[in-house]
Amino acid sequence: MPVAVRRFCGQPGCRELVDRGRCEKHRLAAHAADRQYRGKTAERGYGGRHVKWRRLVLARDPLCVNPYKIPNHYVPSTVADHIVPLNPDGSGDWSLENGQGLCAVPCHARKTRDDRTHGACGPGRRANGTEH
Repeated sequence: MPVAVRRFCGQPGCRELVDRGRCEKHRLAAHAADRQYRGKTAERGYGGRHVKWRRLVLARDPLCVNPYKIPNHYVPSTVADHIVPLNPDGSGDWSLENGQGLCAVPCHARKTRDDRTHGACGPGRRANGTEH
């Protein structure tokens, strides 16, 4: 099996060789800076209720539900998505029926874009294709 060529760390000026991305030092520094900027997950609204809900959704949908009907799209779900998004204060429908397991890219990225562009789940539909 071929071996991937090692590259320089993605941090400008760093000469550490890595298989991909950044070296350990710069990866940890970027994570710390991101955490300081965004806050801890619980501070962003991902507390115990979210952890439990996410675990249940991903257990039910281990593969991406493929809401956009991409041919031959059989990939693991990594994101538990609210079909109808929560309100900014975190209130809304936390039921499992309002959850779906999605892959991060392209499905969750596309749904997030649609939510932001057209409101909840695109023009007049849920991400799973059913009407509101």
